[in-house]
Amino acid sequence: MATYNNTVSNPVDSFTNRTSSTVSSPNSEINQSEQIQIQKTIYGLRSFNNVINTNFSQLVQPLVANVDERIFSVNDFFNEYNNLFLDIPPSGSENSHLGLATRSLESLGLSLDDLTNEVNNLRQENIELKNQIIQLTNITPGELEDII
Repeated sequence: MATYNNTVSNPVDSFTNRTSSTVSSPNSEINQSEQIQIQKTIYGLRSFNNVINTNFSQLVQPLVANVDERIFSVNDFFNEYNNLFLDIPPSGSENSHLGLATRSLESLGLSLDDLTNEVNNLRQENIELKNQIIQLTNITPGELEDII
């Protein structure tokens, strides 16, 4: 003879279903009863995604476990870069020499425009200094080029 007792609480979100069973053995000479508690948890719609992992992340190993276990090292990157150097377009996309230079400068807190402006300012300053030398020494521009 077996009896079952079910208890359900909080059916909207998650609930626990408890079943009590009393089991008797009819074939034994001594009538012994044993009570078994079975407990299972059933999750509702709201708590299911918070409790159950539906991404199957336990089945797939990550490509990179941590930073120390990189797929490619920095040396590997530069070896490949040297092999592909002539195949990389000069400009036109992020996957170009200009794109790589721009990203590298940004990682240093610089921009290509800042460097271009600095070079242009230095060229202008150089021209002004040459003109000052010419005015102060009374030599011709051709003679100045020979001296410098």
